[in-house]
Amino acid sequence: MDEESELPEPRPRAFVAACGYLELGLADLALEELEELGEMGRRDAAVRELRVAARIQLKQWEEAIEEGHALCRDEPECAAAWLHTAFALHEAGRTRDACALLLSAHDVVRRDPLYHYNMACYLAVLGDPQNAEVSLRVAFAARPSLRRYAKGDPDLKSLGSFEDW
Repeated sequence: MDEESELPEPRPRAFVAACGYLELGLADLALEELEELGEMGRRDAAVRELRVAARIQLKQWEEAIEEGHALCRDEPECAAAWLHTAFALHEAGRTRDACALLLSAHDVVRRDPLYHYNMACYLAVLGDPQNAEVSLRVAFAARPSLRRYAKGDPDLKSLGSFEDW
């Protein structure tokens, strides 16, 4: 989340409550709390990031995509904005757009292992196993724990087993 957030420290109760609701899978309640923050909350990068995550949890793909694109434009170094927006595009059946979005992401985002993991997923779904494997290897090298998730990820099934690499 953006260090230059408009929300004062400590964070307002509504922000903290929204985080808690989101962790509990209660995205609708998280969105209600975020609305209480008013105009400041609509401008704040951390609040906007939470709002996109809540929309994703609710499978409100188009709303997540719209809000995510705006966040990517306004906060280009916010990795979560790019990753969440690409994920929403993918889930909405727009995997090619998800790849294009990630390819246009700020360099800071490209250093995040989840960037490479998600890119591997999208490339695998699009039928590009060679480049998907390259991306997945980069993700595993940077964050070995991703291997555990990859084993059960349906997007990566076409790549086979990762045991030998």
